[in-house]
Amino acid sequence: IAVMGFSRGGQVALYTALEPIRTGMIDGDLRFAAHVALYPSCNIPYRADAVSAAPILMLLGGADDYTPAPHCLAYAEWFARTGARIETRLYPGAYHDFDIPQPPRRFSRLQSARNCNAEVKVEAGTMKRLDTGEEMADQNVINAWLRSCMEYGATYGGDAPALAAAQKDVAAFLQQAFGR
Repeated sequence: IAVMGFSRGGQVALYTALEPIRTGMIDGDLRFAAHVALYPSCNIPYRADAVSAAPILMLLGGADDYTPAPHCLAYAEWFARTGARIETRLYPGAYHDFDIPQPPRRFSRLQSARNCNAEVKVEAGTMKRLDTGEEMADQNVINAWLRSCMEYGATYGGDAPALAAAQKDVAAFLQQAFGR
């Protein structure tokens, strides 16, 4: 079974590749055979000491201003350094939700944490701000910091060429992951 998610679900697809999260969700030695994340938020990546050996694919919009691709490319580099088999696909000009039929549209009231740069250390249960190095464990402190760095406005919308490419990329990735 592969796990595939979109946006926040894409985060789930990535986080289930982290052993402490997998063992919290799945009993025993069962594991996902592959992880596919479409336009996940990666600006506050979760990090763990042990990572799945299953292949990971991230599909990213080059113009995504809600969950910007550069954060995910950096997260992919971290996964690669852990020994994970990870691939990324960047679709230039594509926005968040590039797989929907509606054309891109700006939403001024949409809240984004795109500039809240931190990392979560899963085993320790702490969040570390990357701008100051401050380790945060108290949920009230974390919540206050998140409120301070949230921004408004982002663009959502479909991109037919990106969708077509993503469909081909996912099919090829899963065929390879399942040995077909």
